[in-house]
Amino acid sequence: MESLRLVKRNPDVLVRQDEDGFYLAFNVDTRLPLIMNRTSLSIWNLCDGTNDATAIANKLLQEYDFSQSDISADRLVATVGQMIDTMGHAALLIKE
Repeated sequence: MESLRLVKRNPDVLVRQDEDGFYLAFNVDTRLPLIMNRTSLSIWNLCDGTNDATAIANKLLQEYDFSQSDISADRLVATVGQMIDTMGHAALLIKE
Protein backbone atom coordinates (compact mmCIF):
# COMPACT_ATOMS: atom_id res chain seq x y z
CA MET A 1 0.00 0.00 0.00
CA GLU A 2 1.31 3.42 -0.89
CA SER A 3 0.80 5.68 2.13
CA LEU A 4 0.51 8.77 -0.10
CA ARG A 5 -2.29 7.36 -2.25
CA LEU A 6 -5.64 9.07 -1.71
CA VAL A 7 -8.40 6.61 -0.95
CA LYS A 8 -12.13 6.85 -1.61
CA ARG A 9 -15.12 4.76 -0.59
CA ASN A 10 -16.92 2.78 -3.27
CA PRO A 11 -20.46 4.21 -3.57
CA ASP A 12 -21.77 0.69 -4.30
CA VAL A 13 -21.00 -0.43 -0.73
CA LEU A 14 -23.66 -0.70 1.97
CA VAL A 15 -22.67 -0.51 5.64
CA ARG A 16 -24.94 -1.77 8.41
CA GLN A 17 -24.40 -2.18 12.15
CA ASP A 18 -25.23 -5.54 13.72
CA GLU A 19 -26.61 -6.22 17.20
CA ASP A 20 -23.10 -6.80 18.59
CA GLY A 21 -21.86 -3.35 17.59
CA PHE A 22 -19.84 -4.48 14.58
CA TYR A 23 -20.38 -3.17 11.07
CA LEU A 24 -20.87 -5.17 7.89
CA ALA A 25 -19.68 -3.50 4.70
CA PHE A 26 -21.02 -5.22 1.61
CA ASN A 27 -20.24 -4.49 -2.02
CA VAL A 28 -23.52 -5.05 -3.87
CA ASP A 29 -21.76 -5.64 -7.21
CA THR A 30 -19.11 -8.15 -6.11
CA ARG A 31 -21.01 -9.48 -3.08
CA LEU A 32 -17.80 -9.23 -1.07
CA PRO A 33 -18.41 -8.50 2.64
CA LEU A 34 -16.12 -7.13 5.33
CA ILE A 35 -16.84 -7.04 9.06
CA MET A 36 -15.49 -3.91 10.72
CA ASN A 37 -15.16 -2.65 14.29
CA ARG A 38 -15.59 1.00 15.30
CA THR A 39 -11.99 1.91 14.46
CA SER A 40 -12.25 0.27 11.03
CA LEU A 41 -15.46 2.19 10.45
CA SER A 42 -13.62 5.42 11.31
CA ILE A 43 -10.98 4.53 8.72
CA TRP A 44 -13.76 3.77 6.20
CA ASN A 45 -15.45 7.10 6.87
CA LEU A 46 -12.16 8.95 6.36
CA CYS A 47 -11.70 7.33 2.92
CA ASP A 48 -13.34 10.32 1.25
CA GLY A 49 -10.88 10.93 -1.57
CA THR A 50 -8.99 13.63 0.34
CA ASN A 51 -6.98 11.47 2.78
CA ASP A 52 -4.10 9.03 2.47
CA ALA A 53 -3.06 6.49 5.12
CA THR A 54 -0.87 9.02 6.95
CA ALA A 55 -3.64 11.63 7.12
CA ILE A 56 -6.13 9.02 8.31
CA ALA A 57 -3.71 7.81 11.01
CA ASN A 58 -3.16 11.38 12.19
CA LYS A 59 -6.92 11.93 12.43
CA LEU A 60 -7.30 8.69 14.41
CA LEU A 61 -4.59 9.89 16.80
CA GLN A 62 -6.72 12.98 17.42
CA GLU A 63 -9.99 11.03 17.72
CA TYR A 64 -8.85 8.18 20.00
CA ASP A 65 -6.78 8.21 23.17
CA PHE A 66 -3.62 6.23 22.45
CA SER A 67 -1.82 7.52 25.57
CA GLN A 68 -2.23 4.16 27.34
CA SER A 69 -1.05 2.27 24.26
CA ASP A 70 2.44 1.49 23.07
CA ILE A 71 1.48 2.02 19.43
CA SER A 72 3.69 4.52 17.60
CA ALA A 73 2.53 6.88 14.88
CA ASP A 74 4.53 4.88 12.32
CA ARG A 75 2.91 1.63 13.44
CA LEU A 76 -0.53 3.24 13.25
CA VAL A 77 0.14 4.40 9.67
CA ALA A 78 1.16 0.83 8.78
CA THR A 79 -1.97 -0.58 10.45
CA VAL A 80 -4.20 1.92 8.64
CA GLY A 81 -2.45 0.97 5.40
CA GLN A 82 -3.16 -2.71 6.03
CA MET A 83 -6.83 -1.94 6.68
CA ILE A 84 -7.01 0.12 3.49
CA ASP A 85 -5.48 -2.81 1.59
CA THR A 86 -8.06 -5.15 3.11
CA MET A 87 -10.86 -2.78 2.14
CA GLY A 88 -9.43 -2.54 -1.36
CA HIS A 89 -9.33 -6.33 -1.75
CA ALA A 90 -12.99 -6.47 -0.69
CA ALA A 91 -13.77 -3.87 -3.40
CA LEU A 92 -14.90 -1.35 -0.78
CA LEU A 93 -12.65 1.38 -2.19
CA ILE A 94 -12.29 2.83 -5.67
CA LYS A 95 -9.31 4.28 -7.46
CA GLU A 96 -9.47 7.89 -8.54
